[in-house]
Amino acid sequence: MLCCLGLILFSCESSSTEPSDQALHSPETPPTKPQLSATVLKTQLPSLMLKQADGHYLHPDSLFGKVVLVDFWASWCRPCREAQPELKILYEQYTNQGFEIVGVSVDQSKKAWLSAVKEDGLAWPQVIDSPQKESSIAQEFEINFVPVYLLLDKEGNLIKNRLTLAEVKTSLAQYFQAASSQTIL
Repeated sequence: MLCCLGLILFSCESSSTEPSDQALHSPETPPTKPQLSATVLKTQLPSLMLKQADGHYLHPDSLFGKVVLVDFWASWCRPCREAQPELKILYEQYTNQGFEIVGVSVDQSKKAWLSAVKEDGLAWPQVIDSPQKESSIAQEFEINFVPVYLLLDKEGNLIKNRLTLAEVKTSLAQYFQAASSQTIL
């Protein structure tokens, strides 16, 4: 019964159903550094004190100062698994520029999750966040399908919500291009 409920709550979808471009800063106070815009449900991730695949806890402090893509996914979700090679390319492209990915699996089976992490060769932090738990990041962000991508700025603020993979690519390219041109100035 719980397995069926999980499948109903987290049916795979390959596209976002919400808009993703609403500025967070006012026109009177232009940003002094590259900014990404967002539709925001919450302004920050709750503390990510979840166990990683290696058994260690992921501490929020380790993400501070990095642009972070939060990837809600599951081992049984075909679009999620098909997106992993493209996420690997983004990770390799931007990791030296202050970018991190955090995979948040909504799997019910720890064994299936660990197997998928190993099969897909995922090098970035991976945590499992069962939606059946009392306190779930997926529940807090009202994630009811996967894959879903959230983007956080270097201060840990949610700046883009419910992105498609194409929107992730565009947002990261724009952000890091603007960041690099500001560094030159």
